[in-house]
Amino acid sequence: MDAPLKFSEAIMTINLQIVEKMILQIAEFFHSMAANEQRRLYYMMPPKSSFPYAYQHSSIRDVATICNILDLVHFFKERQMMLGAGVMAVFEEVVGNTLQKYHELYQKNKVLDLPDGNIGDIGFFLLALEKCSQVFPSKLPDLWKTTRAQLVNRLLRRQNEDGSMRLFFDSRLTVYEKSAEAFYLPEALIGLIATLGHHSKEIDNQIITLIQRAILYCCQDENRERNVTSDIVTFYANWQFQLFYHWIYNQSKGENEISLEVEHLKRLINALMNSPIAKIPFEHNVATVEIACYLEGLVHARDVISFVKIALHLPKDWFEKEINRCIHFLYQLQTATQLTIKGGFVHTPNSPEARVDVAGHVFNALAKLSRDQH
Repeated sequence: MDAPLKFSEAIMTINLQIVEKMILQIAEFFHSMAANEQRRLYYMMPPKSSFPYAYQHSSIRDVATICNILDLVHFFKERQMMLGAGVMAVFEEVVGNTLQKYHELYQKNKVLDLPDGNIGDIGFFLLALEKCSQVFPSKLPDLWKTTRAQLVNRLLRRQNEDGSMRLFFDSRLTVYEKSAEAFYLPEALIGLIATLGHHSKEIDNQIITLIQRAILYCCQDENRERNVTSDIVTFYANWQFQLFYHWIYNQSKGENEISLEVEHLKRLINALMNSPIAKIPFEHNVATVEIACYLEGLVHARDVISFVKIALHLPKDWFEKEINRCIHFLYQLQTATQLTIKGGFVHTPNSPEARVDVAGHVFNALAKLSRDQH
């Protein structure tokens, strides 16, 4: 960009039309990231001349964005909104190609071929298989159910005595276990939750036991404090809120049945409310991915609070104001760079590049907001 973008400080009320306009532009961005010769996702826009594809940089971001595209197609069908035959065909191809490539790696047990391969990779692949079975079932790999069962069993064998899990497949990466746990543990658990009901009762019970033990681990004061006092508090809170959203909804439990989880969520929300991102203007060079994850976490946290009926002592309309602040910033950023980035979100207001997964975080939040308003 030639000059820094300037943003109005006024918080506008976001309506459904603006949310859906942003989603339309994200659909355009995903299409531009997939409409290439390989029919695989680019990592960023504009694409790099060398190593342009997401799988060359991050297998997790590659497969996670496939999950977002599947959710986007489902969203458009549900709303009876038009994507266009050409766009739908590209999405179908990129989903099929991506799932097939990772399926082959897992069938051959080549997990070490994944960049920084870890349990989060498996979690997102399990999630992608489940979503694909509902959106593009003809694009599922052959023997995908067998591979799903093998991957679930692999995860079941990786839990430690304290409820945590061994994250990395490459033993040389174990030194990063604690710092990476905020991301990869919830991602793996969310993938396992998505598979519940597709196994024997015995396997389902094993999965539930693993998740219950992992949840208890997540709720320990020491683990929470280590993360909320770190510089990844926004990302940590986002994945915790998403994990507890999926788990509580899946189990349909009320507040009295999950007192430990409720206390954990209360402390998380309090920590997030007092974190730097809740207190500084976004245009002060905050990375867009952090704003996107902040928004994603806020939306999931608000839904869990509403579902479980958690009593909180927060400033009036705090969630709504922060959600609106995120959307206001992201909408202006998306609109200002539409000609060059085609609906994505640049790293910062002064950056010329947009990464594929950031749009996925924003879409996930916006789609949930849109559904909540219907």
